Amino acid sequence: MVVIAERGRPVARLAPIRPTVEQRLEELIEAGLLEWNDQGMTPSMPEIEARGDATVAELLLEDRE
Repeated sequence: MVVIAERGRPVARLAPIRPTVEQRLEELIEAGLLEWNDQGMTPSMPEIEARGDATVAELLLEDRE
């Protein structure tokens, strides 16, 4: 990182551009820290169960009151 100063006071910073997720994944694969089969991941829905007879929506509405 480079700090740019004007009359001794910092006024700007030059920093490297952060890599994209794809670039970072490729770096991890090349370093041998990650294995990838080039297939997408299937999203999973979290399993949430409400206790008692109330639905999750009813509990949420009750909590907002």
